[in-house]
Amino acid sequence: MRHLERRDTLRAMHMMRSFVLPATWLQSERLLTHAREALDALPADSAFLPAATLARQCAVYLHRRGAIAAAEDLYTRALTIYERVLGPRDAEVARTLYYLGLVKWSQGRYHLAEASLRRSLAIRETAFGPDHINIAPSIVGLALVHRDQGRYQEGVCTVPASLDYSNERVRNESSRRRDDPQQSCKRIP
Repeated sequence: MRHLERRDTLRAMHMMRSFVLPATWLQSERLLTHAREALDALPADSAFLPAATLARQCAVYLHRRGAIAAAEDLYTRALTIYERVLGPRDAEVARTLYYLGLVKWSQGRYHLAEASLRRSLAIRETAFGPDHINIAPSIVGLALVHRDQGRYQEGVCTVPASLDYSNERVRNESSRRRDDPQQSCKRIP
């Protein structure tokens, strides 16, 4: 019975989309303890998808609050579950790799950050195509890593014209996503 209660708790908590918004940080801080307890109670080989989503939401919150080591642990936990459940080439895996790359970049672990961001980019390019706007975050992340390493030539990424927001096709696609909930669900930050 306790295992079912934990799963229900995880399901309820992962539905909280505002967990990472600064306006809700006071509430989030109180819920974080419960979320971490529920995540810690799951077996290490868990394949429960809401747990991955909650782990990533907690990690984003902790990352924004400056708890980098704790955020990295939760991103890694989320990545493990996403890969186990969705496979290594899923867009959720790419999103989590992107966040993990940013954590490693903020720690100055550039080699590891670059590896995570390159993998994220490869998955996104496969999922969306090389000219899709959803690959832009991974490109920007790589540019930041290269800039901080002094690899300026590599940091100046050639962004396809289709990623330029002034491009009419991108503006139309972006406004269509805002109007169509099904399309906005497919967007990766």
